[in-house]
Amino acid sequence: MPTGYTAPLHDGDPITFEQFVLRCSRAMGAAIMQRDDSLDAEIALREVDDYRLNAVEEAGLALAEALGRSNEEWAALQATAIADAEKHRAEYLTRRAGIEGRYTAMLDAVRAWVPPTAEHEGLKKFMVEQLEESLRFDVGNWTPDVPAELPVAEYRERELNRLARALERDTKQLEEDRERVRSQNAWVIALRESLGLPAATIAAE
Repeated sequence: MPTGYTAPLHDGDPITFEQFVLRCSRAMGAAIMQRDDSLDAEIALREVDDYRLNAVEEAGLALAEALGRSNEEWAALQATAIADAEKHRAEYLTRRAGIEGRYTAMLDAVRAWVPPTAEHEGLKKFMVEQLEESLRFDVGNWTPDVPAELPVAEYRERELNRLARALERDTKQLEEDRERVRSQNAWVIALRESLGLPAATIAAE
């Protein structure tokens, strides 16, 4: 039985050695990035995804903007962050209380239910287990934190450090992506050169 790679040979369709090699290369190496494309599509070179480039640019802009803020702006930002956290906590507690109330009311009803036969005892036990498990996982004792108000200088330093770490992380990930793309493209170039084929084109996004 032919595979997707050997189908042309099975069906008698014209296929050269070079075409067969490129067709099979979809199963490994850098070419696996195009595994969902047509097996007859050209194995192309890759570029770094715009997402990473944009992430670094946005992180840099955010840090630069933060460095230019006044103490009054930092104080206002902290007040907004605390107010948002308090609102989120209140909404979470209200939602959790509603969930707990509905689970508990149903659990009380199930426990009060007298199964019609001994064969229905397993159903009651199962319903109790389901509700008790849901109470454990969906209710619990965790509540969102509300950050304590800090002196403006301390809040500014903390936030600048956070933004600097974000820029450092995104820059590192971008360089890792660039190295990965360089390695994958070298694999494709070496494969094509070994077959005496012209240089590959850049993959369309």
